This record gives sequence, C-alpha cells and structure tokens, in this order.
Amino acid sequence: RQDSAHAAPDYLDLQRSTRTLDVLAGYREDALTIAPEGSEPVRVSGALVTADYFDVFRAQAARGRTFTRAADAGSAQPLVVLNHDLWRDALASDPTAVGRLLRVNGVAHSVVGVMPRGFRLFPDPPAAFWIPLVVTPDAERFQRLDVIARLVDGASLDEAASEVQALFRALRGHE
Repeated sequence: RQDSAHAAPDYLDLQRSTRTLDVLAGYREDALTIAPEGSEPVRVSGALVTADYFDVFRAQAARGRTFTRAADAGSAQPLVVLNHDLWRDALASDPTAVGRLLRVNGVAHSVVGVMPRGFRLFPDPPAAFWIPLVVTPDAERFQRLDVIARLVDGASLDEAASEVQALFRALRGHE
C-alpha cells in the first residue's frame, strides 16, 4: 500500500484507467464535532472517505455495515461509521447503535456501522468515525484527496507505481 494526495478529478481518472490497482479509495482527514442525541459535542478526528475505502482493507463492520455505492447513493440521511472506541465511549457500547442518530458538526447522521476493535489503518492518527465522500467529475482541482489502493493479484508495487506515473503524465499532456 502506498498513499499520496491527488486532485479529486485525478482520483476519478486513476480509478477508471488503472490495471494494476484492484480497489482504489480516496479519503480526507478532518477534526469535527460529534454528539449523540442529547449530549454535548466533542471534537474528534474523523475521515471523509469514498465508498470503496473499507474494501481496500477488506474490512467488515463488527455491527451493521460499511459504505456501499449502491446502498448509499440515494440516501437522504447523512451516514456515519464509528470506530469501536467511539461506539464504546459516545454510545456506551449500545448494541442497538446502528440506526441511531449522531450529530456530526451539528448535522444528524445515521449510524450504519461500527468497526471492530483495533481497526486503525488510515489515517494516522486513527479516525474515530468515517463519513461518505462522493467525488464527482466536476470536482474542483484544488480539492485534494489522499488515495490508497490494493494491488491486483500478481501486480507488484513497482508496476503499479510505473502505471500511475504514466497515467498522470498522459493526463497532464491533455490539460
């Protein structure tokens, strides 16, 4: 795994064009306030992530689910996945937490999943929660995303790095 920051439209080009990367996801770290209904807000580290983020790690939620494009595309309610510690601390390990509302920066988000204890891969410091991030073709070039990926079986990191560099050279030639 290798991560780096890219402009949001480049992420989409990379996602469409690569042969050596099996699953590609973008994320952006942010410190936001969270509060269960009826509680005072606290500031915690979180991440905005594309739908494939958890798939890069082959990670499953311990409770509920993670994000999916199909299930979340038409959701009118903002969604959130919690890490185990936030579920324990903010929701008292409530076994019925999935479906409850948690305010993130004052906006009610529906809890769709809780990750297993110890899920702490990216970003660093570990995120206490994840919110879906939708990247569209008309995204601004200044919008930056860190990108992570899982290699296709049989592909090497060197092959993927060469392919990505060639794709970016080709993209820059068309701007």
